[in-house]
Amino acid sequence: MSHSYTALVPQDSDHLEEDVPTMAKGAAASLLQRGAAAVETPLFQTVIGAVIALNAIIIGYETDHPDFFLAPPLEHSFLVIFVTELVLRLMHFGVWTFATHPEDFVWNWLDTI
Repeated sequence: MSHSYTALVPQDSDHLEEDVPTMAKGAAASLLQRGAAAVETPLFQTVIGAVIALNAIIIGYETDHPDFFLAPPLEHSFLVIFVTELVLRLMHFGVWTFATHPEDFVWNWLDTI
């Protein structure tokens, strides 16, 4: 079983399909590729910004209401959304470009931490 790990070096997003392991090709890979390509769209940026704002509101609400019954499922939902965003960004840019992107360098590292 052979995998391509060329996403570790800088490259164009046009070659994303070549970077997906052979076993992952198909419908799931196609969906991931479309998701990865969407990370730079204004809609994606707006949705993630809204999720970040909503997360901040929930954290503030939890500060005053520590027994808030929806806190655990909401926190898990935010975690899934943020991890999905990180994976899609890594797929889109590749690890090297993601870690050294000249415009988003600081934000990418903060997202990773």
